[in-house]
Amino acid sequence: MDSTELIVELAKQIEAQQAAHQIWYWLAIAAVSFVFGAAGSFVSGRFKKQGETSAIQKDLDTIKKQQATIAAAVATVQADVSHEEWKRRELVTLKREKMERFLTAALECPAWSTRSAEHAWGIESAPEAPDPAAIVDSLSVCYFPELRRESLRLARISNAITSLAWGEQIRRLEVKEAKGSLPVVENASRMFLRHLYLTHLHQAEIVARAGATLMRRLLGEPDAQEFDSTANLDSALRELREFLAAHDLEDPLATVFPVPPPGHAEATGA
Repeated sequence: MDSTELIVELAKQIEAQQAAHQIWYWLAIAAVSFVFGAAGSFVSGRFKKQGETSAIQKDLDTIKKQQATIAAAVATVQADVSHEEWKRRELVTLKREKMERFLTAALECPAWSTRSAEHAWGIESAPEAPDPAAIVDSLSVCYFPELRRESLRLARISNAITSLAWGEQIRRLEVKEAKGSLPVVENASRMFLRHLYLTHLHQAEIVARAGATLMRRLLGEPDAQEFDSTANLDSALRELREFLAAHDLEDPLATVFPVPPPGHAEATGA
């Protein structure tokens, strides 16, 4: 083999080795790229997964805090509702007890006032219990403003009976004045007291019925069927005013129950 052929052969071998080296080089590059690509995908996925996990954890923490806040708010509302319900029940219980005392005192007023008047005339002993009209008045102010008007009427009739016993009108009905003793009371003054008593009694019934209706509503019970309590009061007022006119006396209840115009019913609803 001459020198020229030798050179050509060497060149071919070098070229073949270089090509082989290039193939392995590119294969290595490809392998390295694949490995790094896979590693990059893995790392990227790993970090992405961690990021998602971290975000989910933060969301869970936020949800837990919100749930705790909501639970606290619900507990507060429940406590407030329970407290308000307790106060409502206590108020109903208190008002029921006060109403029972109110109704009892209202119905005691006529008998107490009449006995007090007769004691002033010296024909009865003094009432042992305190004036129930004062109890009715104080309870209506403190607990039952809805019954205030009717309670005031009841008290003013009591005052009229007291006025009858101690005032000027009783002296105008005296037959004579017994020296050194209480005045002798004639039948006319007893009739006057009777008319006032009946008026007082029917007004007490109105107060008691209004109080009972109020209590039933407070307890959530339906209203009981009631008859017109004012009819008896109107009748008693007419009889009282006929008696006063016959004896030329002033009307002690004119400011409590204004006299209606002729042809109209008694103004008990005023």
